[in-house]
Amino acid sequence: TYCDDAGAVHLVNVADGGEIRQLKRPGTSYAQLAFSPDSAQLAGGGIVGDQVHVSVWDLSDGHVRHRWNWPKGRDPHSNVTDLCYSPDGRLLAGVVFRQDTGYVWDLATGLIKSLFFGATIAAMLAALRVVQAFGACAGPVVGRAMVRDLFAPERARGVFALIGTAIALA
Repeated sequence: TYCDDAGAVHLVNVADGGEIRQLKRPGTSYAQLAFSPDSAQLAGGGIVGDQVHVSVWDLSDGHVRHRWNWPKGRDPHSNVTDLCYSPDGRLLAGVVFRQDTGYVWDLATGLIKSLFFGATIAAMLAALRVVQAFGACAGPVVGRAMVRDLFAPERARGVFALIGTAIALA
């Protein structure tokens, strides 16, 4: 699954590389995509014009089940930086870059269940990464995701190298 420059999300069959479906929202670009635990839904977060948005598609028919929009605010670079489903698929959490805001949506009602601001975002990201990793590969997934969340790309490379060296020596 990937998003092209025109904002279309392409669902691809991993067995043969053939395209299954395109999900299109005109004028939209996606920075994050996340499948629900049962693979019945796909969440996408990104921007459309001067709005930050998150969409949830039902993959059985390609229709948008939920869509949330809110202003970018004063920073034109605001964007969705992370999306994560709860293990039971009932909740979707998202974090917005440059707004220091985290959202948790109830997918049964489409309503915001929780909203986090400022310093709680780092704690929320860490908690969401742990929840996300319960499915499989908890150690590597949580470790790599936390490094990506906490360090700039230049510094993250050095941290990954240090972790790799420590694992090799262990």
